[in-house]
Parts: sequence; structure tokens; C-alpha cells
Amino acid sequence: MSPEPAPAQGTPSPSSTLAHVGSPRCADLVVLRGRAWSAGATISVVELSTDGGETWEETTLTGANETSAGLEWEHPWRPATAGTYTLLTRARDSAGGIEDPGVTRVEVVAGTVRC
Repeated sequence: MSPEPAPAQGTPSPSSTLAHVGSPRCADLVVLRGRAWSAGATISVVELSTDGGETWEETTLTGANETSAGLEWEHPWRPATAGTYTLLTRARDSAGGIEDPGVTRVEVVAGTVRC
């Protein structure tokens, strides 16, 4: 990924959310979805972590990507084992803004199906 320009002072950081994902069963494919927006720029990327922030993957941006408008994203995920997962999202925008990923933390409990 190429470096983003430094954000202008006073420009709000982008934001992202993760939609409700229910209780997936281990080894089942789940498509995680959410929204991202930025007050003064377009969204460059939304990243998702399914391991509490240890690793990050880019999501697929869907829909129109316009300044100050919400943008939808999605990402396939297959929980490997039953248990609790900490999912985080972080958005980056075209003005160089980066979201603090601690803002969008969601706990997901995988089903009790034997894996």
C-alpha cells in the first residue's frame, strides 16, 4: 500500500463500524459487513482484524466512495475454532487520516459445533 498524505490539522479522523454478525459456527463462512465514512475525504481502505489487532486484512469496499458519504465494506471470515474473537476495524482516508481501531471493537462468540 502506498503511503497516504499527512492529514490536515483539525480534520476529523475517518470512522468505521462493523454490523451485527450474530453467532457464527466454527468453520462456517461468514461475510462480515460494515460502513466507513470521513468528513472531508474519501475512504482509501478499511482494514479488519479478527485476532484483537495482531494482524490486519483489507476489506472489499462496495458502493459509491464520495467525500462525507458513508461507504459499505465486506470481508469473508471463517472462524477456525469455537470461542470468543475480538474483531476490530480501522479506516484510512484520502487526506491521510487513520482511525483509532479501539473505537470499533466487537466480541463475537463462535458456535459450539465441533471443529
